[in-house]
Amino acid sequence: MEDHLTKVTQMSQTLERLLEKSCNARGRGLLEKLSSVQNQIPNDIQKQVRFIATIQKKATRENAKIVEEKYKDVQAAYNQALTYLSGGFSFWDILKRKLIVAAIAGLTVAVLYLIKIR
Repeated sequence: MEDHLTKVTQMSQTLERLLEKSCNARGRGLLEKLSSVQNQIPNDIQKQVRFIATIQKKATRENAKIVEEKYKDVQAAYNQALTYLSGGFSFWDILKRKLIVAAIAGLTVAVLYLIKIR
């Protein structure tokens, strides 16, 4: 149970950061951030984000079992919201991009180091 609650909390935090970065969202939590930019986000994505926030709140305040019961639905909602908020790229696309950027940065440092040695 605790593991799923932790994962749902991490999902919420990721969506908060994406709302801040991609839409300049403001507010204290996921729902406030979503509300601050709701005119920029399609209704179906808003619904998914609100669902995740609701499950997280219920699990932390009332009933931790709800995370277990709804976890697959939360994952599906998260994947849909993540794909939209990350510009249509899936989690794996984003991860690949980050790895490529890191590799290029590493090569750049290596080349600059070699140039400096000469």
